[in-house]
Amino acid sequence: MTSDRKLFMEATRAFEVRVADKPELREAAFRLRYQVYCIERGYEPGHGGIESDRFDDRAGHAVLVQRSTGRVVGTVRVVAPSAAGDAGDLPMQQLCPTQVAQALRAGRTGEVSRFAISKELRDPSCAGGVPLRLGLIRGAVQISAGLELTHW
Repeated sequence: MTSDRKLFMEATRAFEVRVADKPELREAAFRLRYQVYCIERGYEPGHGGIESDRFDDRAGHAVLVQRSTGRVVGTVRVVAPSAAGDAGDLPMQQLCPTQVAQALRAGRTGEVSRFAISKELRDPSCAGGVPLRLGLIRGAVQISAGLELTHW
């Protein structure tokens, strides 16, 4: 077995990817986002230990759960387009030129964002955190399939 495969298998045994379809899992995701995006990075203001925005209500969320402790140690969301397909529909559309936004496949493009891993498990080396990041990407794929999205 290659070292990459062995590392991936160990991570699969240690962590579980779950779609955050229950309120307690979503709250755990928002609390981890607060820790990463508000406290550690200072990117967002947050409120009451929660980092959330207007896009969360129509986003699918996934979490990475450490099997030994039951703790949520990673999170990602996929923001689905609104039914109306309004301007500023996805977070990135607030920042990119209109022609870029118009090139998106309407109704089938979601935005992957709020990708976060707990500081305790974040590995500064590129290779060390790959299994955790792959787990979160797997969660984003699951969410996208459920939302019938074909593009990110």
